[in-house]
Amino acid sequence: MLRFTEKCSPTSNAGKVLTECLESTLDGYKEFSENYGEDYPNTSKIFSLEDARDLVKKLLDAHKDLKETYYLTDYHYLVIYEILECEKDIYNNAYGDTDVERIGNKEYKLGTAQKEERKEFKRKAKSVEYIEECLFWDLDFLLGKEILLGMDEKHKKQLGFSSETFGVIMGMKPHPDEIKLEIDKEISE
Repeated sequence: MLRFTEKCSPTSNAGKVLTECLESTLDGYKEFSENYGEDYPNTSKIFSLEDARDLVKKLLDAHKDLKETYYLTDYHYLVIYEILECEKDIYNNAYGDTDVERIGNKEYKLGTAQKEERKEFKRKAKSVEYIEECLFWDLDFLLGKEILLGMDEKHKKQLGFSSETFGVIMGMKPHPDEIKLEIDKEISE
């Protein structure tokens, strides 16, 4: 599993939603590749679509692995963060907030099935928000280049910036070691 709190383990409700988000993204990468840069603006600056797909597949496999716990890097956190943001938008925008859906010039009243699906989508959006609260107590990797370049070394050190964080913010392609999923030996043993 990925190194998160127990609240987001693969067997928890939040973990199941994370699994669904990762799986949905893999399918979406296949179907909607022309929107990749728009849907994943920071990830697409660093990873080609093929590289992102490979990384998400590895993250999904590691998330489902209940025997080992895998340490994540800022590159992994960035990809997961953008996946969750994209999925949350999909869930929140599924049916809107009314019982009427407009298609062209006509209005259609939502049936019971659509209302239940809307409730399920809203529940999943709340789960995604919960996952984000558990995982992303630190969003340094989303800082702008200008802010980072304006900091002196002392300030960067105080904030715990690593060379990896610098690479993510600057949109640099990672060294293979920076995206390798490593087993967290302290937790796995």
